[in-house]
Amino acid sequence: MKYSGYMLVLLAATAQAEVYKSINANGEVVYSDIPSQGAERVEMPALPTYTPVPLPVTPPAPVARAQAAEEAYSAFSMARPHADETIRGTAGRVDVTLTLEPALQVEAGHGIQYFLDGTPQGKPVAQLSTSLMNVDRGTHTVSAAVLDDSGKVIIKTTPVTIYIHR
Repeated sequence: MKYSGYMLVLLAATAQAEVYKSINANGEVVYSDIPSQGAERVEMPALPTYTPVPLPVTPPAPVARAQAAEEAYSAFSMARPHADETIRGTAGRVDVTLTLEPALQVEAGHGIQYFLDGTPQGKPVAQLSTSLMNVDRGTHTVSAAVLDDSGKVIIKTTPVTIYIHR
């Protein structure tokens, strides 16, 4: 019986090798992957294989979540600066204040992305006000958007045109 355990270990270790059976001088049966005089090759049965059953495909849940996020906000607008406002003597600093109804859903991963001339300014934040720095003189547009945790726009403000004089 103790030899059958050795045989199983040997067979597992040599799954790809040929196996030979012989009888040694003591009359014991010996299995090896090295052929010896008088050894005969043992035909091994094919190893069993298993193919798992494919899991059923379920529709993704984020579709409903995205629709809920789009309906989550009823109003989003620019409180400051005002449309067509001229900003003077601020050394290129533009203070931006927003209104959002209802409050920003930070726990859902929402953030506010500020834009100057359509270019994102920094990373999305959880604040309804910020200061844009080093804005060159001239005509610019300021806007903002609420983004979900994947960066998709949920709601955005109407862009506001401003004029900077230094």
